[in-house]
Formats: sequence, structure tokens, C-alpha cells
Amino acid sequence: VIIVDINGKITHMNQRACKLMGNYSVGSRIDDPIYLKRLNKVFQSGESIYDELTEDNNYKYSSTIIPIRSGKSITEAVMVLQEIEYVRKVEQKVRQRVANRGLVAAKNFDNILGESSSTRDTIKTAKRYACVNSTVLITGESGTGKEIYAQSIHNYSARKNEAFVAINCATIPANLLESELFGYAEGAFTGAKRGGKVGLFELAHNGTIFLDEIGETSLEMQARLLRVLEEHKIMRIGDDRVIPVNIRVIAATNKNLRQMVEEGKFRSDFYYRLNVLSLNLEPLRNRKSDLHQQIDFFMERYANEHGRKKFRFTEDGMQVMMQYGWPGNTRELKNIIERLSVTNTTGVVDAKEAREAIGQMEVGEEASLQASLIDAAEFDVIRRVMNETGGNKSAAAKRLGISRPTLQRKLKMMEEAE
Repeated sequence: VIIVDINGKITHMNQRACKLMGNYSVGSRIDDPIYLKRLNKVFQSGESIYDELTEDNNYKYSSTIIPIRSGKSITEAVMVLQEIEYVRKVEQKVRQRVANRGLVAAKNFDNILGESSSTRDTIKTAKRYACVNSTVLITGESGTGKEIYAQSIHNYSARKNEAFVAINCATIPANLLESELFGYAEGAFTGAKRGGKVGLFELAHNGTIFLDEIGETSLEMQARLLRVLEEHKIMRIGDDRVIPVNIRVIAATNKNLRQMVEEGKFRSDFYYRLNVLSLNLEPLRNRKSDLHQQIDFFMERYANEHGRKKFRFTEDGMQVMMQYGWPGNTRELKNIIERLSVTNTTGVVDAKEAREAIGQMEVGEEASLQASLIDAAEFDVIRRVMNETGGNKSAAAKRLGISRPTLQRKLKMMEEAE
């Protein structure tokens, strides 16, 4: 840190500055054209100069010059010099802290299981998206792997060494989401931390922020997010300072945002700002050729995790797996395979055991399906498909990959559960 008066005389410099500017000391005058030019510019314009690259005495550093006023007149200026090597080491420490906080993307495209043409085409498109900084909107049903694709895009991009910050907008109460995303200043509200809090957008600076379940945000929050996407600036709650952020935004949802726009539940301007690059993930029932690879992967994984021998499916057992509609997609498949890895005692899973694991009955069996367990995710999928098909049960059953009688029984169960 160096303080220089209006005549170019040094009135103060700390020890580190003495090392950087060995030819100068307190009381001497600045005569180097590099510094004189910048100092005169600050004294004449009254405007600060920030982070200009300078090379002197075999040092590379950035210089910031800020004017000091006495009343309306500028009397001195503060020069702050930072060695580039020092800044680099600080950035490394920051990155390490970010990594320790888990703000990293662990997945890449090699972790995406599937050999279908749909999966290959989706990966190819996602890789093209990774090469630019445009906003990406990933759509698909629950369990299709939206976050894996988001992490893969980040790790395939030029931002791969920076932070990957993920937040599920559906799991944080609306009144807390704003402070999580934007942070807050000290004293912004009762209970605010001393010194304030850094928001997730700031933590994602130079990296990627992943906004999962974006369809769950309020209209007011959408307005704030829209402004960030357009200006790349944020303001902490209770603060008046604008903070620029260099971020790549990836959003994801299992909802039909276009329909929500038509219903007034989602801002149209925000939707079109999000939907620059779109990536739609096909449900598992539409890419059955991916099933064998995924089943084998999860069988191997859970056999190792639970210390069990890897089981196998009979031909009929695998047929049951192939014919099932998988409303919970890969997440449901993973759970079923883990369940079988624990409950199976013979090392072989036949059709009956496969049906029991996924909650199906024998074809044509008249027994009640009340014993079958259908989780909330399956209910949501059935409701959505019924809405999209206008209540046409035959069309809905075909899309779900189940028979019409099975769909009718599931609908009845849903009515009774509600």
C-alpha cells in the first residue's frame, strides 16, 4: 500500500511496497512514467483505476489507485499493489475451501449409463452445450438424471476447475431461498450472522450454478433471478452494493414450464431467458435398450456394497424388468436392484420375484393390488401423463408402458389414497 500526494510525493508505504518498488521510499517522488500516467489520470478525473496489470522490477502485479478527498478537493491517492503470484495462491486457497465445502461436480459423461441412440444423441448435444456459456434448461421426469447431466456439462466446459454450486429450489422455504442465493449484509434482519453471509451466486463466481426444480420458485423469485441472468450482477439482502458475478446457469425441472406460463404460474420472460439451450431427457420406458447396462451396473455396485454375491435374472425375470414402465426412471430401477441384492437368497431372480420387487401382479391375476406400493413419484407421473393425454386411459397406459387394466387399478388406488 502506497499513499501519494497531489505532487507525486510518497507520504506512506508499507514494507511489502518497499520491496516491490525498491527505487522509492517515503519522501521520494514518483517519476516512473507508468505510475505518473495513472496517478495524473486519477487526480484529474477523480475516478479510481482498478486492477491494471503492471510489470516492474521483475514483478508482475495488479495496481489499483483510489483518490483521497479533503472536502471537494483531491489531496492524495492510495495505490494498492498485489503480486500476481500472490493472487494466484489466494485463488488456489479459495478453490480448496470450495472443494472442501463440496462445491464440486463429481460426475462426468462417462458416468451416464446407456447405449440407446437417444442417450448417445443427448450426450452429444450436451457436449456441444458445454463448449459455450449460454444458459441451459434441462427437462425430464424425476429420476432421469438431470443433475448428472448438469455436472457433466460443467466438467466438460472451460469452467471445470471452478465451483459447481447446486441448489434444489423445492427443498428450501421461499422466505429463505432469497438469502441462500444472494446472501445478506450484516444486520439485514434479526438473526443475521455477524459480517453477513455470502450467497450461492457469489460462491459460484467463475463457475456454474445449478438451479434444480426451478419450476418451484415463486413469481417474485423468478423476477430476481431474471435480473441476475440478464445483468450478471447480484445484491445481497440489506445491502446497496452491486456485486458482479461471472456464472454459467443450468436449470432443471420435471414440470411443463410452457404450460405453467400459460396458466400464469411461471413468468414468460423468465422462461424464455432460461430456455436458451434446451436438453430434454427421455424417460427410461422410452429407451429400454439402456436397461441391461443399468441393471448390470447396479447389480455389481450393490453386490460390492453389501458384500453379497451378484445375482442374475432368469429370462422370464428379465422380461418382467423390460416390460415394466419404470415411472420412477433410473432412480426407481436403482432402488429395485438394491432391494433385490438384499432380499434375494438364491442368486437367481425369476419372474415372480421380479414382480414382487416392483409391486406388480401376475398377468391376468384378479388379486387386489392394495398390497403393491406405489410411491409419490409414480402418482405424480401418472397424473401428469393423464393430463397430457386428456384423460385418455389407453393413450396414457401406452405412454407409461403398462396395460390399461393396470392403469385403472393404479388410478383407483390413487383415489383411495387421497
